[in-house]
Amino acid sequence: MKKKLKFSNGEMIMIHDDDFRANYVNPKLEISKIERASNVEPMEDKPGLWYVDLAPVNGPRIEGFKTRNEAIEYEINWINENHLKVNKNA
Repeated sequence: MKKKLKFSNGEMIMIHDDDFRANYVNPKLEISKIERASNVEPMEDKPGLWYVDLAPVNGPRIEGFKTRNEAIEYEINWINENHLKVNKNA
């Protein structure tokens, strides 16, 4: 699963990834802000299932993922395609 980034008006916008930042981002680069784009949480009313809440980026809340990793994969794909507006095949 690829995490994309884009540049807009002199800003780098990306899904935060500690490994990417440590290996590819200049340590002298000033990070002006980090914002939450979504939440992946267990469902209280349906134990064992997970939901993705993309409300912070005006997205949907999708419920019923069987694993946390499945929910995170959906979250990353949705953010790439709908918020960052990048092609998932790029």
